[in-house]
Amino acid sequence: MHSPIPTQPEPDDELVFADEPIATSSETGADWKILIVDDEEEVHRITRLALSDVVFERRRIDFISAYTGTEAKKVLETHADIAVVLLDVVMEKDDAGLEVAKYIRETLKNFRIRIVLRTGQPGKAPEKEIIVNYDVNDYKAKTELTAQKLFTTTIASLRSYKQLSTIEENKDEISRLYADLTAHSERLKGLIDQRTRQRDMFSKFVPDQFLNRLQITNFEEIKPELAKHIRLSIIFSDIRSFTNLSERMSPKETFNFLNRYYSLMCEPVEEHHGFIDKFIGDGIMALFDRQAADAIRSAIAMRRNLTAFNNHRHINNEPLIQVGIGINTGDLILGTVGSDTRIDSTVIGDSVNIASRIEGLTKVYNAGILITEDTYNSLDDPSEFRLRELDLVCVYGKEKPIRIFEVFDTDDDRTREQKLELLGVFGTGLELYRNRRWDEAIDRMTKSLMIYPLDKVAQIYLQRCHEYRDRPPPENWDGSSTQHEK
Repeated sequence: MHSPIPTQPEPDDELVFADEPIATSSETGADWKILIVDDEEEVHRITRLALSDVVFERRRIDFISAYTGTEAKKVLETHADIAVVLLDVVMEKDDAGLEVAKYIRETLKNFRIRIVLRTGQPGKAPEKEIIVNYDVNDYKAKTELTAQKLFTTTIASLRSYKQLSTIEENKDEISRLYADLTAHSERLKGLIDQRTRQRDMFSKFVPDQFLNRLQITNFEEIKPELAKHIRLSIIFSDIRSFTNLSERMSPKETFNFLNRYYSLMCEPVEEHHGFIDKFIGDGIMALFDRQAADAIRSAIAMRRNLTAFNNHRHINNEPLIQVGIGINTGDLILGTVGSDTRIDSTVIGDSVNIASRIEGLTKVYNAGILITEDTYNSLDDPSEFRLRELDLVCVYGKEKPIRIFEVFDTDDDRTREQKLELLGVFGTGLELYRNRRWDEAIDRMTKSLMIYPLDKVAQIYLQRCHEYRDRPPPENWDGSSTQHEK
């Protein structure tokens, strides 16, 4: 690597470390690779000096230097195990560092490496704009980086890199475990009738209900491009913060946990005339074509099974899990996709995407089960369930707002009573809100919170009313929120 002749830095471009102590360790191990990218030789020297004695997880730091964005790209191509990049923004070009960050994520597809931007000219790279538009992990002005702060940033970045690496290793281990189980299953083939066994095994991957909808009586008739237009209700369920939960388990524990969880959650689907379409990581996608009420009944039973599951985990001092469920009803295409050697069953259509987005909104509104207006309108008797309209939302990928409702049958007794009591007040407040009568809506939402102080939805509307009273929405506002679930 070449070393350019240092130039006199501008006053705000100077990297100076305060005299602060840095924690070190005498333990040694394999090195962490940190790439320093900066066109000033002094920055490289000071960074190496400040971090030279740092040890994390019994591993020291191996520094690699690059002095331009172009040079950094070449280094990244040959060193796939770099943990952290300390990246200057302005080098041979004003956005050279930003191009490197984009190259790491989009060209190299490396989402594990931690990127820390450093700049002496923040005016050329506003922090808010950079954080929103570039996948970087930290952004620091050079003048604020004392030795201690650089140490803290580096250790945090290395810890994050290590955690991501562990997750990837766990995924590989789970794949290996699944392959071992599949091989074991194959060894059992000779114990039962070959034809019956094939049919039974096949039905676990492609449910009989799926074949029946396609009017297929023999699984050997399956081929790509079989399709049928059908109206279904779709359930999407997902464990919240599953990554954090899985980090505390070994791969085998994660595998066993998911199997126990799936068993509990799949049972209500089958009992209420539905079938599992697929497992998506820690998520479940289920389909119901008899009536929309079956999907809601299944979701309620799933939530109740979850309560029993959490009670068992509580007894064993295990962390409780939270699950969101989204339900939508609509027209879609059910069929097969693939090639002559690999075929999968699937459903395609906006209705599927909407169900997934609605599940994501359960976190926003602190709700266990959310359904769309299409599902609500498909119910023969909505009074069978405890429902309340929540919002008119614009979800990602859809221009037309979607009306959503909360199903709160599985709330605890006290919460359920409070939500039933506030229905009239909340409903009136919702109408006042949509009619731009902010002060009156504020009064109603305040009264709702007096009935149920923990109501996240009323809190959201109260905040919106105050904001809209000061800064009214545009004239063409249709009452929908600006929430876009991504």
